[in-house]
Amino acid sequence: MFMASQDLPGRGKRALRAAAVGKESELAEADIAVRAQEVLNSVKQRYVELFLARRSVDVYLANLDVLRQLADISQAKYAAGRISQQDVLKAVVELSRMHDDLIMFDQQADLAAARLNTLLEREPDAPIGQLTVLRERMLTASIEDLQHLAVEHQPELQRMRLDIERTQADLAV
Repeated sequence: MFMASQDLPGRGKRALRAAAVGKESELAEADIAVRAQEVLNSVKQRYVELFLARRSVDVYLANLDVLRQLADISQAKYAAGRISQQDVLKAVVELSRMHDDLIMFDQQADLAAARLNTLLEREPDAPIGQLTVLRERMLTASIEDLQHLAVEHQPELQRMRLDIERTQADLAV
């Protein structure tokens, strides 16, 4: 004997199931918002890394000229017999250290530029032009207002709220 059966949903079950599926959709949208926020934060971090590395190179280049002048002066004083050879070697060793640091900062700048280009979906060796100077901003809102805004607009918290609502909708079904 061959039998077929079908479960008929009870009253209101279709609406509950539709609400549960709607929460799944909202949850997927929240996941996208969370990922977009993560990418934006990564771009900001790489930008700051690149800015700091380039700024460090500029500072070291300015100091390198001063140290080079001090090394030349110490060599002239040594030739005149006014200081010892050890003082000349100290300046030369420090100059060598600064060159090593300069190479390290150049590498950091190149790495930060490659990471930033990768996040922006460009070739890793694509040139990045001048960076705008970072400036300090003053907060005009109170701490309570900022906390309220963070709770209301933080994608991770919105996702968690939606996950709770979805779970409640599944329980209702």
